[in-house]
Amino acid sequence: MGPIVVTPDRSRHELGGGAPHTTNNRMELTAVIEALRHVGAAPRPVAVHTDSSYVIRGIRGVDPQLAAPRLAYRGPVPTS
Repeated sequence: MGPIVVTPDRSRHELGGGAPHTTNNRMELTAVIEALRHVGAAPRPVAVHTDSSYVIRGIRGVDPQLAAPRLAYRGPVPTS
C-alpha cells in the first residue's frame, strides 16, 4: 500500500507506485515525498503518520546518513 492523503474536507487519495531493484527504506521515503508533492505548497500544517523509524529519524534530522548530502555517492542505498 502506498501513501494515503486525507484532506481537510475528508477526501481520501491513495497514491501508489513502485520501483524495481530498490530498498524498503527508499520506498518509505519516496512515499512521504510523493504525499507531500500531492499536498503541494499550500501554507497549512501537514501531519505525516508512519511506522517507519527510518522515515521518523530522517524527518527529525537525527540520522546523519540522511542529513549528509551524497552528491558523488553512486553505491547502493544504505539500510539501517
